[in-house]
Parts: sequence; C-alpha cells; structure tokens
Amino acid sequence: MSQNSLMEITLTGSEKGVFVRGYFAQITNNSTGIVYASQFPDGTEDDGKRIALFPGRSAAIALKDSKIYLKGTGTVSCIGTDFYCLYKAAANKNLLINPDFSVNQRGITSASGGTGMIFIADRWYASRCIVSNNGHALTAAWDGVTGTNGYIQQQIEGTAELFGKPVTVSLNIDGARRSVTLTVPTEKNQTAKASVSDDIIVGVSNFKATHISVVLFFNAVEHTITNIKAEVGACETGYEIPITADELLKCQRYYQIRSTGDIVAVDMRPSMATIKDIKQRSDGNYEYIAEL
Repeated sequence: MSQNSLMEITLTGSEKGVFVRGYFAQITNNSTGIVYASQFPDGTEDDGKRIALFPGRSAAIALKDSKIYLKGTGTVSCIGTDFYCLYKAAANKNLLINPDFSVNQRGITSASGGTGMIFIADRWYASRCIVSNNGHALTAAWDGVTGTNGYIQQQIEGTAELFGKPVTVSLNIDGARRSVTLTVPTEKNQTAKASVSDDIIVGVSNFKATHISVVLFFNAVEHTITNIKAEVGACETGYEIPITADELLKCQRYYQIRSTGDIVAVDMRPSMATIKDIKQRSDGNYEYIAEL
C-alpha cells in the first residue's frame, strides 16, 4: 500500500491540479462552499467526470496520472491511498463511546457554564458551555463568560499509536452531516483544529502523550449535535447506530453506581479501569469513578 501524508490545499476559485500518490485521493471539503473534484482537468459537474462536495463532506476519487483537479474557494484536505473507502458498505470502527449521548448514568441533563468539567453524558464532559442533553443529542453554546469558547470532550483510552496519523471526525449539526480530517499532533498537549461550520470547530488532541481526545468547540450560537464518529484514516465511512446496552457496558469501565462504598467480591459488570475516586451520591448509592 502507498499512502501520502495528509495535505491541506487552499483554493482561490480557479482550478488547481494536485499531485497525489496512490490509486485514489480521499478529499474532504473544509470550506463553507461547494468544491468540485475531478480526475480530469476542466471537467464539469454534470459530465460524469466531476463531483460536487458540499461543505463538510468527503469523497474518494480515482486518480489518473497521479493527479486530481480541484475547483472552489477555501480549504480541502487530501490524502492518497491504494484503498477506496466505501461510505456505507464498510464502515470503520467508531473510536468514540456513547456517540449519541444516550447513556447518562449521572443523570445530569443540563449545565450552565463555568470552568469545571461536567459529565453531561457518559464519557463526554463539558466546560464553559450552556449545554443540555435530551437523551440522544446535545444542544450547546459557549457561556459567553469564560475564555473565548466552550467545549465538550471525550478522551479515548489506548490510542497513543495514532499520534501523527490522520483521524476523521464526522457528526450531525442541526441535522446536517459534517466531517473533517485532522492529523493527530505528535507533541504532548497540542490540538489540531478545523472548522466544520461557521460556529463549531473540531479538535483532535495529543492528551499528555498517553492517548488522544476529540473536542468540539462552540461559540455563542446554539447548535444541536449528535451521532459523532471518530475513525482512523482520512475517509469518512458510514455511521452505525449504537446499541444502548452495548454502550452502557463500555461506559461502565469508567463509571459505575453501586449500593455500597466497597467493591463486592462478585460483580458481573465490566472490570473498571483504575478507580480514582469513590463518592456517595444523594440517593445513598456510591459512584465509582475511573475517568481518564
């Protein structure tokens, strides 16, 4: 297999030819307007040789003479590969747990800003946000007070091998599917960022040189998001609707509620990661916390 590093290409309106190594070029439109892509120069969108990529969308283009032709305004991400990404037939694994926010063991349904980390759903914490969880989606906006934006974030255990590699993040924003490909920084505590809409920025972070995290940054304009996917590679593939029971089992590696402050000898729930805290809840039960 041959594969390029991820390229960021700036378009200024006129057609641009770009050399790409591999049999296919995976293109993601990071701009706010339509970008046209073709394996032939001077193609048109209706002659069968050129495709139209709407903002936030991705496509794989077969290469002719190792070159692709792009036309539009703004930036696109491009990577060459020997493999064609099938959007629905072969969905890549979602690195994120609880991508539709349906698991919410803590029962927190809203938060009103501040610098603390509030778990608005299992595995997802919010900071500097006015955010609500309706059971399968989050509605969020910056609180307008702290910092310059608000964010929600999920840390992903066991992903250090992804440092320096492309990761594609896709999500529904107010019902429209958007995606972006970012290269995970190799330097500790750095974040690669790109806009997926006028108001939302996606980030992929090297978290303390141990694992990656996915971050969504919000400005003061409220939006509803759901069905988030992070996958290895520069190709957006299909989103598979998660089974809530399966997601609960994954979430219980990091957070569990028990009726006692002592771990019982036999328990059929998943083995937890390193437990960092045990707290008694207002209902008398105990929460076991192993968040990263």
